[in-house]
Amino acid sequence: MRLCLRNPPFDGEAANPINNLLFFKYLSEAVGLSQEIPEYLKRVYKILSEEPMSIEQIMERLGIKRSTARRYLRELMKLGLVERIDGKYKSVEAAPPKEKPAKRFEDRVLPEDKAFFFYKGLGLPYIMSIRSVGQLLAAVEKGFVDDDAISYTVKQGYLQEWLRRVVGANELAEKVDELKELEGAELREKLVEAIKGFLG
Repeated sequence: MRLCLRNPPFDGEAANPINNLLFFKYLSEAVGLSQEIPEYLKRVYKILSEEPMSIEQIMERLGIKRSTARRYLRELMKLGLVERIDGKYKSVEAAPPKEKPAKRFEDRVLPEDKAFFFYKGLGLPYIMSIRSVGQLLAAVEKGFVDDDAISYTVKQGYLQEWLRRVVGANELAEKVDELKELEGAELREKLVEAIKGFLG
């Protein structure tokens, strides 16, 4: 998207602080600079954003010498803001700032008092404690817990509640919720798939 702002004020023109502020923000995002781009580069960039120009046209428009114009253009080209095509210089439209990728879930081993236990039925916990999503995957995939225990804890929502409230793995909890109607080996298989997909 091309920036549509007035030219920055030249000598003798009234300053427009709003335009200057917006323009600086645009340039800063475009090239990822933490410090202010010099005003003389902003001026060159702005006139080239209107139309491609030869170095002679730039000299005439800004009232500067050829050597000065060349130096300004070199600086802008190094920043990736200007390119030369068929003897004329034009501004390069900046791509929008990239969104930061979503932070990947960080699996961690929880304290013993926050561990999860598979249940076969009310009041019958397994001795083995589960303290991370990685341990959960190993227990289910390698058969450390039987089908009845998996089915009971999933259907009652105990596993999902632990994933949400203790682990903070809401996305995985929702996927496990979708498996409530499954039984036996199919439930185990789909649960393993869900956990692996979540951990990536």
